Amino acid sequence: MLSRQVIYISNGWILPPRKLKYSCQSRVIIIIHWMKMPNSEHKTPNPEHKTQNTKLLYQANKFFADNHYKPFSEDTAPILIAWHLQTPENAGHLLRLAANVGCRLVLFVKNEEEVTFKTSKMKYVAGQAAKNIDWHYCLPDEVEQLVPADYTFFALETSPGSSNLFSVKLPAKMALMVGSERSGIPLGVNFPNQQNIHIPMHGMVKSMNVSHAASVCLFEWVRQRGGFEISSSGYTE
Repeated sequence: MLSRQVIYISNGWILPPRKLKYSCQSRVIIIIHWMKMPNSEHKTPNPEHKTQNTKLLYQANKFFADNHYKPFSEDTAPILIAWHLQTPENAGHLLRLAANVGCRLVLFVKNEEEVTFKTSKMKYVAGQAAKNIDWHYCLPDEVEQLVPADYTFFALETSPGSSNLFSVKLPAKMALMVGSERSGIPLGVNFPNQQNIHIPMHGMVKSMNVSHAASVCLFEWVRQRGGFEISSSGYTE
C-alpha cells in the first residue's frame, strides 16, 4: 500500500485541530493553517497622519492663494456625466476631480433597479468636494433635460470611429460622459451632435481607470480654454 505525503502549510502559529482545514487529493494530504494576525500586529490609526494631511491641505490652499487660477464662469464650466458606475470610490474620485476643475454639475446615471452608492464611502473619498459640487443621481431619460441645450455631449470611449482627444478642439461648453468600469457607456447613448473621443495609449496597457481618464480629458479642456494663466490680482473671495 502506497503511503501518503502530508504537507503542512503554516504561518507559524499553532491552532487546535478543529480549526485546521483539510484537502485530500490522490496521495497528498494538504493541511492549510489559517488564522488572523495577533491583535498586537494589527495596524492602529496613526494620529500623525491626520496632522500631516491637514498640513498638506493648508500648504495647497496657501500655494493656490498666492498662485490663483481664475475659475471658469458657471455658464461655461464643464458638466461630468457618469453612466452606471459600480464603485463609490470611483464616484468619489470623480466628485473630487469635478471640484478641482470647477465643473458646474455631476450626474450619476442609473436605472431604477440599480443600487445607489454607499454615500459614506463616496463622501469619504470626495472630501469637501461632496459639499462644494452640485451632484445627484438621475435616470437615463433625464440626462438631456438636465444638460443645457447649448452644451455639446462628448463620450470618452474607446469605440470605432472615435477621435483622438488631442486632435480635437473641445467646445467651450462640454458635457463629458464616462462609462461603467465594466461595460463603458451604453451603446444606445447618442445625443444630438454627440462626439466620441478616446485617449491614445502608447504603452502595453490599453485601458485606464474611469476617474483617471476623465482627468486627462477635463484638464485638456482646461488647457484649451487657456486655464493655465495665473491671475495677477491673486486670490479674492
